[in-house]
Amino acid sequence: MRYKDLNFEMVDKDFIEHPNGCIVLECSNELVDITNNVRKKSGNTDLVGSKWHNEVYYDFYLAYNLEEKTVTLQAKCNYGKRDDEEYYTLPMTKEEEKHITFLLIGYLVDQLCEY
Repeated sequence: MRYKDLNFEMVDKDFIEHPNGCIVLECSNELVDITNNVRKKSGNTDLVGSKWHNEVYYDFYLAYNLEEKTVTLQAKCNYGKRDDEEYYTLPMTKEEEKHITFLLIGYLVDQLCEY
């Protein structure tokens, strides 16, 4: 299963109070590789990593929508030749989605306990 080692980087406390929000994730090789594959399928060749020498980088988010009861992983491409500032939804199986949902719940509980 992918996405076992997701790490949360930053949360804007005001965002937790909204039904739609996102949490910034730490960049990982796994997330970069998955995003590279998604972008490669779209025909992009300016990928991220030591093999490619360009200015492209990704930001990663765990987005949630309480009204729709969804959790998604998103990657934002920065400085892509054809897709600058475009967001990609990363693929997840139902098992991965459940795992990430419980990671999110655990993280939010930890944040609430800090108040």
